[in-house]
Amino acid sequence: MDIAAAAPHTSSLKDLPAPLPPPASGEPAELSAYRKSPGSDDAFLRARRALREAENWSALAALLVLHAAAIKDPAKVGELSFQAYELWNDRVKDRSQAAHALVRALQAQPENVRPFDLLRKLYEQIGAHAELATLLRWRIEHLRRHDRGAVPAALVELGLLYEQQFCDIHEATALLRKALELSPGDRNASEQLIRLHLSAGAWRKATDLMNAELARLDPQKDKARFAELHLRLARIEAQQVERIPAAALHL
Repeated sequence: MDIAAAAPHTSSLKDLPAPLPPPASGEPAELSAYRKSPGSDDAFLRARRALREAENWSALAALLVLHAAAIKDPAKVGELSFQAYELWNDRVKDRSQAAHALVRALQAQPENVRPFDLLRKLYEQIGAHAELATLLRWRIEHLRRHDRGAVPAALVELGLLYEQQFCDIHEATALLRKALELSPGDRNASEQLIRLHLSAGAWRKATDLMNAELARLDPQKDKARFAELHLRLARIEAQQVERIPAAALHL
């Protein structure tokens, strides 16, 4: 299978895996009892107290997400799901279950940046690149509605993910171009796009981008970048297209 085919293009949090923990053989009686009365506050409180006293952190985390799935209050769902994440991540050391809990926390409160940041880092740690791509695409759509100024940086991050993890240079280039269209002065987007074109031997596209950036730069305020771009242009003209006089103009 072409590795690029594994790169998702969905932007829905519903597409991120977040299964509820299934019944396990030998699970505590309190957790089994709660499963028979999902959403019952009394059953939840009894089970939580017993599992805390027993220091059964895995079962307690399962209880928290099961109760979160049975109630409606988004704030409480987010709180319980985040508590489950902390238990699975810090006490149980089960990062897959921790990620599932963070997905549920983010689904309940999509405006909450903390579960998003933690989930992004967790996906990176466990190598869940397809899930990370979906998460970043969702984040971009969220930012379009709430913080448009942050969209270009998010597009660059997603573009680099497609390049580095999916070897999808076409999609990476498209995302970086979109970032540069939205923010022509974004130096990181410009540099990453220049780098991709140079790696592909697309000299004309790379020089067009460098010349466009030079046109925006202040030679006095951006001396280092100004000199760097002219030097790279000179090398391309001399070594790749063998136009020595044109190269000399950049030196």
